[in-house]
Amino acid sequence: MKLADVFSKIADGGKGTLEARLNMVKDTKDQNVLAEIAKTYRIDADVTINDAANDKDWEVCKAAVDGITDQGLLAKVAINHGHIIACEAALEKITDQGLLGKVAISDGRDCICEAAVEKITDQGLLANVAISDGQRSACEAAVEKITDQGLLGKVAISDGQQVVCEAAVKKITDQDILADVARNAVLFEVRKAAVEKITGQDVLKEIAINDDNWEVCEAVVKKITDQGFLEKFVINVNNDFFGREAAIGRITNPGFLAKFALDDKDGFFQEAVTKRLLHPIVLAKIVENSSDVANEIKESIAAVKKAAPLSRFGI
Repeated sequence: MKLADVFSKIADGGKGTLEARLNMVKDTKDQNVLAEIAKTYRIDADVTINDAANDKDWEVCKAAVDGITDQGLLAKVAINHGHIIACEAALEKITDQGLLGKVAISDGRDCICEAAVEKITDQGLLANVAISDGQRSACEAAVEKITDQGLLGKVAISDGQQVVCEAAVKKITDQDILADVARNAVLFEVRKAAVEKITGQDVLKEIAINDDNWEVCEAVVKKITDQGFLEKFVINVNNDFFGREAAIGRITNPGFLAKFALDDKDGFFQEAVTKRLLHPIVLAKIVENSSDVANEIKESIAAVKKAAPLSRFGI
């Protein structure tokens, strides 16, 4: 029975009662017709085909869904902004993982997209949902269900939604994958998040040299402990002020700091060096040196103070 016939029979003789509508739907076997009814809101005695989109009788829509067996049509009903009960009923009947994935990344209601994610078990499909431009809540729900470290890395590296990519990083424990994310993630915020979890000094050094984002560089340098590398970084890296400043804040060799400050003709780093020279750790090293070296360092510090008076820095 075609949709027009269903509507006309309901209208004939003023039999547009709920019972009549339900009986007409139950007598309809055509899957496409049932899908159209399921996506409509209201069927009155005087309805026309053009008014079908206004149907608000959820029982009729639900009855139509009950008669649908075609998985593709169920997916169309689920993502349609029809009556929520019809959408939920349709989703409940979908078992095809691919179709669930399509529902999850659709522009359907948030709750429907999230519910679709809950039914997905395929890890690769969950990753595809997570990196999509679908509903944020559905993408986050997908990340929560991913357990495969490699796929979490795939999500983190993508140009997906920042909050989703960062959620993926939080779940990554594999150091090699974290290093890959820190090197290659599209979003600098995600690279920075990965850096915070990396423990390997060699990887951190590599990223400090190669990443062109100052926030990432600064975050990396703050985790590097190799004093020799930090000194070379301050001298040789010319395009990252914040990274170099962070490195100065970790150097403990007072002789190097004083000399560097004196060589800093433009005075860009004099404040950072002066503060570092007065740090308890650095002062302790000065005390540990021989008197001759200590005197030499004192002279350097005096020169630094003269070049950058401490009163300028609130010290």
